[in-house]
Amino acid sequence: MKIEKTKIKQISNLARISINEAEVRDLQIKLSNFLLWVEQLNLIDTSAVEPMTKVCDSELLQRNDEVLDDVNKSVVVENAPLSEGNYYVVPKVIQ
Repeated sequence: MKIEKTKIKQISNLARISINEAEVRDLQIKLSNFLLWVEQLNLIDTSAVEPMTKVCDSELLQRNDEVLDDVNKSVVVENAPLSEGNYYVVPKVIQ
């Protein structure tokens, strides 16, 4: 499958990258080759392959959700660049 130069320019515009004519030609060749490779993959019969959700048969280790001792709030905010009392102070972002 061959990609047209206009499509390459449209993709670069959507990606917000500027490319010159030499790069357009290079990307046209590379993307066309990639799509040919994907078309080859479509020729493979995968009807006997069972869908999978993960590569390994490992289970996620889980623990019980337990309430721990209350943390001293003043210790928590010690590493904050700016704090007021037991609270973090952050710059205002909404006007």
